[in-house]
Amino acid sequence: KDNKASGTAETGLRAWRISLTEKLDIDMESRRAFQEHEHVMQDEIMKNQSDMLRHPVELQEKQLEAKLALQLLQNCLQALPCSQFPSPKRSRSWGGVCSISSTQH
Repeated sequence: KDNKASGTAETGLRAWRISLTEKLDIDMESRRAFQEHEHVMQDEIMKNQSDMLRHPVELQEKQLEAKLALQLLQNCLQALPCSQFPSPKRSRSWGGVCSISSTQH
């Protein structure tokens, strides 16, 4: 009787250990998957933050390029005599000097 009870207890204990091991394995796998998901999410957040920082810099570079191009164009136009570059804002020329109409301040 004692042997039978002892065998039953050992079988129950063995089953409990197996069950516990399986639950621990499942829990570890679940944690690993969660950590991997968290890592992917953190990478995505950092990528988005990098993009958010990069876009204003790119915009500023484009604005500076456009400003430089406009400045070069303005310098070229200012070097031309008024007769070579008619403009609706230029009213008349005296002695090769362009005068700007009163509509522009």
